[in-house]
Formats: sequence, C-alpha cells, structure tokens
Amino acid sequence: MKQIDLTLEIPAHDPAEDFPDADALSRAGAVGRALGLDGEQVLQLTVVVNGVTLPVLQTWLMARAKRSKYARVVWNGQVFSGYTSREIARLIRSLKRDLDDKGGGDVDR
Repeated sequence: MKQIDLTLEIPAHDPAEDFPDADALSRAGAVGRALGLDGEQVLQLTVVVNGVTLPVLQTWLMARAKRSKYARVVWNGQVFSGYTSREIARLIRSLKRDLDDKGGGDVDR
C-alpha cells in the first residue's frame, strides 16, 4: 500500500491530544517542538497517510477548521494552512490521487 509522509503542526499552547489519533497516523506517536518562523513555539507530528488513515486526517482537519483552530500541513515541500472546508477537500483529493498513483504530488489549484 502506497503511503505519504507529511508533517502536521499546531500551536504549542494547544493540548497535544488535539493531534489526530497518533496510534493510527504516526510512525512513533512522537510529538516534537519547534520554533515557527513567527517566533511562536509549535508542536509537530510526522504522520503516515495511506488509504486507511486518509479519512482520519480529513476528519481531524475538518474538526480544527470548524473550531477555527490553526493547523498546518507540510507535504512535498509545500506548506498548507488556514483552511476552509473547500480547501481541505481539495487537499484530501490531491492526497488521494497521489496515493492512487494518478497524480504527481501536487495540490489541485
């Protein structure tokens, strides 16, 4: 099964449990801290996305967007943040297409 590694990032002041199910998505469930470009501390989790875990990622992104909580996704060197439900759907479609080997890893515009 093809998989994609990507990094999820939330503000450090958000509880770590705000990350999606670490057992379902992450390699080791390890959450790391980093300093964002704006100087704010962030929590980062590298996750494995495949056909089984993609719905978990989509649910998590939609829930954070609905609660107006910041989340950032880094995939193929591209950074995505500040989502609307339409943008999340576009990102998920692109990830799914890449998993199905129909795309080149670029997000629909």
